[in-house]
Amino acid sequence: MRSSIGPSDLQLKPVLAIQGSSLKPSRVFYSISLREQVWHAFNYHSRLANLLVQLENSSTQPPNLTQAANIACMEKTAFCKFFRSATGMGYAAFVNALRIDRAVFMLRSCDLSVTEIAESVGYGNISVFERNFKALVGVTPRAYRRGFIPGNAA
Repeated sequence: MRSSIGPSDLQLKPVLAIQGSSLKPSRVFYSISLREQVWHAFNYHSRLANLLVQLENSSTQPPNLTQAANIACMEKTAFCKFFRSATGMGYAAFVNALRIDRAVFMLRSCDLSVTEIAESVGYGNISVFERNFKALVGVTPRAYRRGFIPGNAA
């Protein structure tokens, strides 16, 4: 039995969503949150711990790829390979998914408008936010809020 979690253990585990009476394999939700996956990966890889702190503290302007590589004390090319092996996705996709993860949390927990949430997680353009949200979550932010907040009629 292994005592530590390695990069191969950190892949998001797809769970099929039920829509109507049949399973739709095109809609995939994840059994663990991105935040949980990140904490495991970053705790396992101490080089990425400082980067996690930077990403958590700078939600609207995360470090670009070169800055992220410098934070991890690596060359950019090596960082890209290392990051992909640790998290299962590229850095840009990861930052985008982290922003959407924050937006999902905010949609569930506060009553800010979708535009205010988009701006607070780092999107300057609401259209880009809605497109990325729908690509990752499967529904628009407004539909997500209607479906997941008690008292809001669908």
